[in-house]
Amino acid sequence: TVLSITSCAQKDIKQTAIAFYNCENFFDTRHDTGKDDEEFTPNGKFHYTERIYRQKLHNMATAIQRIGTDNIPDGAAIIGLAEIENDLVLNDLISQPELADRHYRYAWFDGPDERGIDVALLYNPKLFRILHAEPLHVLLNVTGGKETTRDVLHVAGIL
Repeated sequence: TVLSITSCAQKDIKQTAIAFYNCENFFDTRHDTGKDDEEFTPNGKFHYTERIYRQKLHNMATAIQRIGTDNIPDGAAIIGLAEIENDLVLNDLISQPELADRHYRYAWFDGPDERGIDVALLYNPKLFRILHAEPLHVLLNVTGGKETTRDVLHVAGIL
């Protein structure tokens, strides 16, 4: 994860929170054709049910809600996320009661990882505006091993 912040002018110094959160296999409960995600279905290895998914949503929303609130009432302006399956889980996450009033949005692209795992960026539109976002593909030259991995998410914006 790389974060680069460039300041053009500095009149007032203000505090904000920027964070990174590994969502640790944040899958929905459905199999996506072409993705190796069967382990995270109700009949898969982990018996990943709707109840488990809903609990994971609640736990993550609670943790994300608290980031930075010791000093900043609105919480984190920007949160990098790892191990995201798709935009469904992102929409479910930002709709949780713990986060809904922050109106988080996200940047995410469906990448080539064989399991369907990607990275994303949550941001509070009151505090951050995206100017450009794109996936940067990572090519692996591994013989007999994994040939694809997650893309790098490149986002430029105004904080």
